[in-house]
Amino acid sequence: LHREGREALEKGDLAAAHAAYTKALAENPGDDEAQTALHQVELLQRIEKLDIAGDVSRVESVLRAAAEAPVSDVEPHLTAADVEFSLNRPDAAFARLIEVVRATSGEDRDSARERLLAYFDILGPSEVVTQARKALTNALF
Repeated sequence: LHREGREALEKGDLAAAHAAYTKALAENPGDDEAQTALHQVELLQRIEKLDIAGDVSRVESVLRAAAEAPVSDVEPHLTAADVEFSLNRPDAAFARLIEVVRATSGEDRDSARERLLAYFDILGPSEVVTQARKALTNALF
């Protein structure tokens, strides 16, 4: 299933990659490699839907919409965080979502927290992740 997922990714078939990694997790819920790959595929799917590849004005539009939205309006911030993370600005994505966690509760807070955890998984161990984990813990408690 991992090979199937990688081959699908190489072909640009995100739906097939998602299916393969989802099946791998269903068969082995402790498969950390499949979980990380699934997080990556899901990020790629969200970015693909935004249709921002090579479109600086579209990127700016997404980031502007988040800047103009209150922190409690979660969706624009989740979208902007995806863009920031995909542009290799994880620190900006982390800071944005930690502020959302601080300002929200319930499902909104859980959405931001879960997205952060997915980013942490994708990025792996690093100083920026360690610092963001501490900030997230402080925001939660």
